[in-house]
Amino acid sequence: MRKTGLDNVVFDKPTSKVIIEDSDFPIDVFPQTIQDIIIDLNKAQGLPVEFVSASILFAVSTAIGNTHIAYVKKDTISSATIYIALVGVAGSGKSYPLEWILRPIKHRDRDSYKTYLQDYKSFKDGEIIEAPIQSRFLVNDVTKEKLNQIHSQNPRGLGLVSDELLNFYYNINRYHKGNDLPYYLSNWSNYRIQTDRIKDVIPQNDYDQFVSIAGTIQPDLVYEFIKTKNKSNGWYFRWLFASTKTQKFSRFSTIDIKDSTSKNWKDILNKILDIPFELDSEPKILKYNEKAKATFFDWYDSMADIVDAKQDLFLFELQGKFSHYAQRLALILEIMYWACGDGA
Repeated sequence: MRKTGLDNVVFDKPTSKVIIEDSDFPIDVFPQTIQDIIIDLNKAQGLPVEFVSASILFAVSTAIGNTHIAYVKKDTISSATIYIALVGVAGSGKSYPLEWILRPIKHRDRDSYKTYLQDYKSFKDGEIIEAPIQSRFLVNDVTKEKLNQIHSQNPRGLGLVSDELLNFYYNINRYHKGNDLPYYLSNWSNYRIQTDRIKDVIPQNDYDQFVSIAGTIQPDLVYEFIKTKNKSNGWYFRWLFASTKTQKFSRFSTIDIKDSTSKNWKDILNKILDIPFELDSEPKILKYNEKAKATFFDWYDSMADIVDAKQDLFLFELQGKFSHYAQRLALILEIMYWACGDGA
């Protein structure tokens, strides 16, 4: 496999505090180029910093897929899988940031689909023997069975986008009386999956689950998304919720988005999408250096002290998932820095 330049990357990056009016989102954790993209989209389009930042995390997660994992110590590894909900009232500008940020990936999928149609015609005409497979990164309205099929054909990983997350949740079981929720619970944990179908003599594929999920939801519908049994099965704690500090209708701006903003974002995301992936190879391992490892352990222990002191079951469950997210976000940010030319 061709080396990506990420083999010896360590998790240790200097940052400078960035202040943006009406936002508490810490965009200073991002590389400078990414910060510039977020700020320009905010100034020129009025896109909320929180929604743009969360969309970037999702896009990079999807682009990484199963190519890399983060390694803290033996048996403590993490993928880049994330579940993100953009929470805002109607008209708060929560859908467009996700659409804009995902454009480079959508362009990839569109080009792949054109190639697939050409190959499928050749297959139907008998010019090629084997039926073609459509290469893709994103899915939208999809059943678990269809998602499994698409994923088995694209084991690098997928991003599932839902403009209305509550509809996604309601539709999980719309085609039968079973319960597909456990699939998405185990997917978050990146478990290895083997797909079997009646017509197959042998399992079709054996791969690590990787489906990151992102979508939008209105504040008064969040409870519907997490109520009853979802309070205890871990569904709620798997989600990162991004919302704005204040609810303001965006003002019209006469400023255009800089040409460099679109170009830089396309170049960054395409660099990550170009990371090679082979099913029969293990993901590349990115190890923490000693300083980063010590920082993570100190943070972990300090959070454990708080949870123990509070004796709150909610905090206990929440921190259990946050400790995983700390590693996942570190992995996403590290590859983001590398893609921006700031990696080790």
